Parts: sequence; structure tokens; C-alpha cells
Amino acid sequence: MPKKVKARTDFEKLRVISAFYSGGKVLLLRDARILVCSYKEVLNFIDSSSGSIIAIAKHDEGDEISSFCVTNELLVTISKNMLVKKWVLPAIIKEWEKSEDGFEQQTLESEKTWKAVHQQPVTCSDLDPSGSLLVTGSSDATAKVYDLTRQYHTHNVKCSGIMKVAKFWIYQKTFFLVTADANGHVQITHLESKKCIFSEEAHFGAVLDLKLSSDQMWFVTVGRDCLATVWRPDSVVGTSESKVALRISKISFTVNEVAEALIVPKSGQVGHLPVDSVGADLFVTVGSRGVFKVWDTHGKCVQAFGKLSSQQMESEDSSLAPIATMEQLGTHFVAASHNNDIFFYNLETLKVSKMFSGDVEEISSTCFVGGNLNLVAVASKSKFLKLVNLETSHVQITCAHSEVIISVSSSSDGSLVATTSKDNSAKLWMFDSIKTHRDFLCTVSEDLTLKVWKIKLPQSVTPDAEVKNLKCVWTIKAHDKQINCCKVSPNNELVVTGSHDKLVKVWNLKTESLETVLSGHRKGVWAIDFSLHEQLVASASGDTTVKLWNLANSSCMATFEGHDCAVIQVRFFNRSSQLVTSATNGLIKVWNAKTSESNATLDAHTDKVWSLCVFESDPERSPETSEVLIVSAGGDASLVVWKDVTLANKTKKFEEQSQVLSQMQAMENLLLEQKYLQAIKLAIKLNQPYRLMSILEKILSKKEVATQLGEIISELNEEDLIQLLKFCVIWNSNSKNCHSAQIIMEIVFKSWDPSTLIELPGVCEVVEQLLCYQERHLDRLEKLQKDASLLDFTSFCINETSS
Repeated sequence: MPKKVKARTDFEKLRVISAFYSGGKVLLLRDARILVCSYKEVLNFIDSSSGSIIAIAKHDEGDEISSFCVTNELLVTISKNMLVKKWVLPAIIKEWEKSEDGFEQQTLESEKTWKAVHQQPVTCSDLDPSGSLLVTGSSDATAKVYDLTRQYHTHNVKCSGIMKVAKFWIYQKTFFLVTADANGHVQITHLESKKCIFSEEAHFGAVLDLKLSSDQMWFVTVGRDCLATVWRPDSVVGTSESKVALRISKISFTVNEVAEALIVPKSGQVGHLPVDSVGADLFVTVGSRGVFKVWDTHGKCVQAFGKLSSQQMESEDSSLAPIATMEQLGTHFVAASHNNDIFFYNLETLKVSKMFSGDVEEISSTCFVGGNLNLVAVASKSKFLKLVNLETSHVQITCAHSEVIISVSSSSDGSLVATTSKDNSAKLWMFDSIKTHRDFLCTVSEDLTLKVWKIKLPQSVTPDAEVKNLKCVWTIKAHDKQINCCKVSPNNELVVTGSHDKLVKVWNLKTESLETVLSGHRKGVWAIDFSLHEQLVASASGDTTVKLWNLANSSCMATFEGHDCAVIQVRFFNRSSQLVTSATNGLIKVWNAKTSESNATLDAHTDKVWSLCVFESDPERSPETSEVLIVSAGGDASLVVWKDVTLANKTKKFEEQSQVLSQMQAMENLLLEQKYLQAIKLAIKLNQPYRLMSILEKILSKKEVATQLGEIISELNEEDLIQLLKFCVIWNSNSKNCHSAQIIMEIVFKSWDPSTLIELPGVCEVVEQLLCYQERHLDRLEKLQKDASLLDFTSFCINETSS
């Protein structure tokens, strides 16, 4: 067994990375520092730098949010059941802006709720700049305007199809409503006269997006017909309500693809433009190929960025799904794809600044990358390999295979990562210069074979380097049933495999032969791991147990029992003195490898935990102080980071004990100095009811001081007073101490005004508890009085007889 080291027993949940976006609109607030998006029935406000959720606004469970709109002061959400909720933002946003350390997630409380007067679900919404008017567009081909201040419905606008976009527009100090529908019609309504003053079929298919320029002088629409149309009004004709008209000129041109979304930046915000386009009116579109194109209002494409690589362009399956929506704020804009990935772009540099994965799928495997405790490679039910930064939640995505990735695994230094897939291939990825020598890769497959592949790599590889094919040097049929796992020993001489045939087999890589067979599990083996320092192997099985095997004599050294369902993952850590395991019920357990005892149980998942990976910073040189992180992931599509806080908790506990001892000594000094009020307050602060009782009894035993006890108690503050009454409940529960409790209660009730006592928080509960024991003590006294009377009577009778 490894040299004795102190066990890691305390772990805290450092952070959880889970799904927060299920599609639909995304918005930016506070200079793009806050991202607003919806996930099912929850609207999330996310810190774009850290990826943490600042606040949530929640509808009833199952009632998904279909649309929302936000200003700096106000939030309105509409659900699929057509419930409209109004929320107020400023207080929470200001608290977040002032906070320097971690900000605890807040839940918004709705200010008002009402039912939208539509026949079918709401598809779009918008708030006017003042936040007093709300427009909702619906599948029932209508748009309705609400006055949020006066709380009534003001306008009803009918269209020719499902409403796709509805926006308020202020042109030349005149208030309009612009709507676009699924039949390609664009309609403008004058809000003051409630009349449609312009209607035209702008596109040959659905209008997908409509954006107004920042100066409100023109707007753009894009549709499924691969056209973009620039609308520029010439003038507002008429001044009376009944004669208002709007003259509009338009320019339509092809964008050569279906443009799903667009933004209209201010003049001068877009960088890297040709000289003749600087200062021109521009807008940006994005299409099905993931390419952002900058257009002037005359139909000329002046810039393109965000292009896919040539490899991706040639493939039908690109790593970037089509962009579904875009929104801009200042020099930043955010784009969300149909895969629910969210990209932050800088308009000045035309480059991605950060990226989030909004809807994480079931995670099957994870591993740390590049020796970095913040970077984890993640394989989920997709062909994309994701690199997740645990500190910021930012991700990098690459299309690694043509089918779903099954597992990822890294070399000991994290410089190499291997991926396996349902496309019957394994790929090797280099993330850093190679520090440790690895000259082979082992894989197992559904064909029941174990394969060893020769690796010959340079110290560094450029991104455009030629992909080389690995050479298989050894193949053998390893098991009779599906193989679930394999692991290479630290000295690179052995490889262990586990299978549904309930066996663990050890193979010698040098002799290319079977070394030994370990049998003892009653069900299939799901995971295995090697000890770093000895020939020990841990195996996790569907029989709810974990077994520790000694390869020197092929014996089972220990069986770990504690899970009540199948154990599907196991890892050694802390210089192999401990194990961490996970089960299909979502529970994670930490074990002592020597005693087989459970040190801790971690509960944060709601489904199977398929993956565990452990990071230890320099465990050999400083085993006691090395940082330990455990990352767990699984069927609930969440990535949970656990941090070892054993040393921190011990230090904190020691400091608390030292502080208590110091305060106890201070309390003794106060008693010697006859500073009774300070001593009583300190005993209450230290939560020492029996020490306080001894202090009060000492005071009562001194006649010259006892008379001052009422004055001392009357000087207590309300918080200390209610705590003193709670101590009285404790004392009163024991007949030995009830006399002191009765005396203190009498002094309290005489020293404090009843009207003040009744206002104390929690006083009603305290009184109820006191009364319960008071009745018991009263019954005991009555019985004692009866017994004493009987004794007096007996004594009297004896005396009479004697005389």
C-alpha cells in the first residue's frame, strides 16, 4: 500500500456547468457583460465573463418561455400558455455590479401576471424605449399592444400570416409599429391613429428577421427567399390622425443563401473595412454556412468573416450549426446557433471573443487537458469534441468524428488526448508539447478485441500538419462479451480490460500475452483504474461493489460496499490512498483504499454519473497541500466541479476553536472583574447555555449582586434577549435546572414590557415550548404538595397516638 497520507474527506461543490439555453432569442445588457436567454421555463441572466448565472426569472414548471423582452429597468416574459409576467430588474443588476467576489444567484419575483389576449402562442415581442408599451405577435396572425402603465390593451393589428417580427419604430417623432409575417408581408401601423399606413409583400417566403438602424432612419428585412430588403422612408405625409401616410423606397438584393438573422451596427463600429465603405450604412447577415457578411445598403458585400475551414466547407457536416439569431450591443454582438451554441463576436476585430455551449447533452466521458486544472475535454452524445474552461464556462468545439464520440482519454501529462467513436475510429489529438513518452495507444471495441497502436509523433505539431494513420501492432480477442473499459499501467507494461463477462483481464504488452484473469464480480465490469505506486487495480461493477485487486498474486484485497446500485466509474487519487466512485443513481463516494471505509458522499447529480476525472497539482512533492479537483458528469447533462477543502476546513475549525478558547478566557476575566453584563453577552454569543447558567447562578448566590440582575438583563439587546429565552427552554426541560430557568424568566418578564416582548422574532415558539414544560413542572409540584400534605397528616397522627 502507498505511504500513509492524510485522507481527503471534505469536498465542496465549486461550480456546476449545465444547460442554460434551449433556443430562441438572446439579448445583451450592461455593455455585453450580461447575456439574457431562456431555458425551458426559466429565463437566465448570465455573467458573460465567468459563465455564472446571476439571476433567474421562472414560470411554472413545464410552461416554457416563448418570448421575452428586456430594457435596463424592465423585463417581460411570455410563456407558451400565453401567461405574461412583468419583472423589475435594477436592484439585482446593481447588486451584481457592486459585488467584487462571488455573487449568489438571485430569483426574481414577478410584479404582475396576466393572460395574453391571443388565440395561439406568442412568437415575438418588443418593448418601446420608455418601457410603457409592450407588443406581442402571435401565431394567430395578430399583434397586440399593451399599455403597461395603465394596464389595458390598446391596439390590435391583423396580418396575413404567423407573426415573425414586431417592433416599435420612432421616425421623425412619429410612433409606428413595424410587423413582418411568415407570408413575407411587411406592415407599418401608425399607433396614434391605429391605422395601417403601409403594407407590401417584401419577400417570397417567411421574413426571418427585421432590424432597425440605430438612428431609426431605415430598416432591413431578410427572408427564406435568400433576399435582403433595405427600407428607407422618404417622408411622413399628413399631420392629422386620419391622413398620415408614409412614403418608403426599398432596395432588394440576393445574399446568395438563406439569411437566418441580421444586425445593423452603427457607422464606424465594424472594423477591417475597405476605404470606400468606412462611414457607410451597413448591416451584417449570417446564413446556413456560418459565414457573417457585411453589406452596404446598395447590395454590395464589403466584408466576410467567421468562415469555416476548407475541410469543413467540403464536408456536409460542419462543426458549426446554422446561426438562428443575432443581437448587438455596442461593439459586441452575440450569435446563437440551432445547436444552441452561443458565440460572442467583436465587431472591431471581427473575431470570436468567447463561446458558450447553451444546451449540453448527456456526457459520456471527460478528461483534463494540457496539465491545466481549468481545461476539460468533454464527449457527449454528438460528433463534436468540446474543450470546456471550468473557470469561465467558455468552450471550444471541433468536429472530431463523423459519428457520436464514445470516450476521451488523456496521457498522464495531458498533452495527448485520444477520442473513440461509433464511426469505428480512434483519433489522437496533441494539445501541448509532449513531456512524457507514450509510444502506443490501446483501444477496445464491440468486436471484442483489444488493439495496440504504435505512436510516433514529433515534439510539436502545427494545426495544418498532415494527419497520419496509426499502425496497429497487436490485436487479440480479449473477452466473450462487450468490453466496457481498458487502462494502461503507469509503467506502460500492462493493460487491463473489463467486460460484461464479469471478468477483469490483465495483458502483458511486452510479451503480447494474457498475464492473469481476475474473477469475483457477479455482474459486468464497467470501469477500472491502476494505482500509481503498486500493482493494484480497482474495478467497478454492476453488482454494486468495487474490488481492489493485487496483481502480484491475482487476489482480491478488499471489496468496497456502500452503493445500492450499479457502480459505473472508479478513480484512484491522493497518491492512490483513496478511491472515488460513481453510480447509476447519481451518488459519488470517496473511499479510504486501506480501510475500505467511505470518507464522503457527494450528491449533485440526478442521473447516472458516467465520468469522473481527477486533477492533482503536484501530489508527489506536496501531498498534504496539493490541490485536488474532481469533475463529475453524466446523464443529467451537467458538469460538476468538486474541490477538496479538507485542509481549509481543518484550518478554519482550528481557528474557530482557538477563538472560542480565547473568548472563554475573556469571559472568565470579565467575571473576575465583576463585569457581568459583558460576561452574559459573551456567553450568549458563544452559544454556551450551561456556562451562562453557571454565571447566572454565581450572580444569584451573591446577594449584593443578585438585586442588580434585573438591571443587567434589561440592558440586553433584543437579539441577546431572545437567545436568553431559548436558553431558558433548554434549562427548563430538565428538572435539575428548571429552578434557575424559572428565576431568569421571572426577571425577564418583570424587566421587559410585554408589548416589547411580543414583538421579538420567534418569541411565540419560545413561549409555546416554555408552557409545555411549565405544565409538567406544575403537575410535579402539585403531586409533591399532595405528598407533603399526606406526610404532614401521617406525622400528626403518629404524634397524637404517641401522646
